[in-house]
Order: sequence, then structure tokens, then C-alpha cells
Amino acid sequence: MPGLHDTPAATAAAAPETRFQAFVRAASPALSGPVRVDADLAAIVEQALALIDQTPDPERQHDCWDGSWSSIWVSFPSNEPGQPGQPCPALSRLPALSALFEELRGTVGAVVIARLAPGDLLDWHYDPVPPSSFSYRFHLPIRSRPEAVTDFCHERVHWPVGGLYYGEYGFPHRVFNLSTEERIHLYFDVTGPEIAERLPDAVRAGFTPENERLKQEAVNEWLRWRTAAPDPGGTVSAAG
Repeated sequence: MPGLHDTPAATAAAAPETRFQAFVRAASPALSGPVRVDADLAAIVEQALALIDQTPDPERQHDCWDGSWSSIWVSFPSNEPGQPGQPCPALSRLPALSALFEELRGTVGAVVIARLAPGDLLDWHYDPVPPSSFSYRFHLPIRSRPEAVTDFCHERVHWPVGGLYYGEYGFPHRVFNLSTEERIHLYFDVTGPEIAERLPDAVRAGFTPENERLKQEAVNEWLRWRTAAPDPGGTVSAAG
């Protein structure tokens, strides 16, 4: 493996702050935080690790910058927003995850185990979410070191193993792994009117028309930036 200074992640970490990052920083919304649940998250981690070990290589996607595997689908998304996903056989091997879904009492869409190799980068992008759709993306870290981080515009976070986390993926965001170990998260989309109650107060305080306008302005600024920015390489297909 080349030194970490030669990787897409290192290039991203050394890049100067963009205009859309500074733009959102000025407003300082809270874009991520832990999710309150009672489910046995440690059991999900254990079962997910077993599933990874048991999944044949041809059943994994291989889109990391070094050619290694990048994702395992647990449930494919529906063609209609807010509708249940199409479960894969892998879901039956994650009973603790199914128990979490029952607790959330929402409609679960896509479910993915996503991997970022050491030194890899999932560069700036955004995931369109209709305003007031009651749709949320949650991440459950399976393996992660502090050097594996997500930037939600101005807000940089590392989510340690042992928790469930929400991020505002409608804002421009990127993920990079500066550690020497792989970063593996299980993430899923869930829709429901009561799910917001499980989020931190600071995050819920941002569910306003003003923040929706800020989000759209940030995306527009990102689009302008993207037309001028070179492709750093190392992107992967599984959303982060």
C-alpha cells in the first residue's frame, strides 16, 4: 500500500475550505448527531461482521480506489420514494437489525453495508431528499477509526462503533479514510413521522423552511464548485 500521503483521502484532507463549506459554516446548523434507540446495536455489529465474512466475493461490489470491495446490499431501494425496499437474502442473517427496524416503526428502504478502504475517498456529493418527506438516513459503524471522517459541509464528524447516527445527507458531504484500517458502516433509509423524535434537539431545530433554503443554496454553490474542480479520483459507488 502506498503511504497515506499518496492517497485520495490525503488529497481531500489537505484541500482548502470550499465556498459552500464557508457558506454553511456562517449559518452553523447542526447537521448530524446520535439517534436514541433501545435496540442491541452490539448484536447488529456482531452479525454484520459474520455476514461480511460469509459473503462470497462475487456478491460484493468492488469500487474502492484499490479495487477492493466497497459494498454489500442488504435491501435494494424501491423505485418509489418512501416505499419499502426489496430485501436481499442477507437481511435474514441480521435478526438484530430487523429488531431495530421494528423499534423504529418506519418504512425501511435501502440497506447497505458500505466499506471505505484505507486512504479512500467518497468525494463531495449530496443525496436529494424531498422537503418534509420524513425520510432519514442512519449509519451504524461496524469498523471505524477516528481518522475516518465525514464532512457535512463545515461539520466534520467521526462516528465510533457502538452507536447509531443521523446525518443531513441532503447537504453536500464527503467521506474519507485517513486511517490504515478499513471503515465499514451499515446504513439505511427510513421514513416515518415519529422518527424525528429520536434525533438530538439541535438537529430537529434545523428542520425549518429556512434550513431547507440554506440546503438548496449550498447545493447550488456545490454545483458551481464542481464544474471547476478537478476529479481527485477514488470515489466509490455506495453512498456514504
